[in-house]
Amino acid sequence: MKVVVFQWPCGTPARQGFIGQAYRGAKAAYERNIWSKVWFRRMRDAKDRESFWQSSVMLSKIVDARLDVWSFSLGSGSEVSDAFELTVKAELERRIEKWQKEREKKLFGDATPSSAFLSDPLPRPPLSPRLVPSFLALSPPGIGRR
Repeated sequence: MKVVVFQWPCGTPARQGFIGQAYRGAKAAYERNIWSKVWFRRMRDAKDRESFWQSSVMLSKIVDARLDVWSFSLGSGSEVSDAFELTVKAELERRIEKWQKEREKKLFGDATPSSAFLSDPLPRPPLSPRLVPSFLALSPPGIGRR
């Protein structure tokens, strides 16, 4: 099954430039999330220790913080998973923390640009009174309209 996260109106996936980088990053994250759910379900439904271990190892290689969003909605686990889930909890938390640190270095799936590109080096002129919304123009600083 081929999943396309973003397509141009003409039907071809975005492949180049900034949009292409964002597309590849989003697609990879989406696929990791799908596989995380697969391995989580297999881990929760494991009937023996070996199946639980295999699934937990695979899950610990790809899981990210979205685990907290959907893990409770997948129901309770088997006796094996209930008995051994604490053995993998720390590993999953380490993986999630590691992935969060990696994400801090990215912007839409690509390396974060230099801070020179992210800051506004030129001062902006104040807004013209015509462009300021009326509720801001009439309110004293720090006090909103009621």
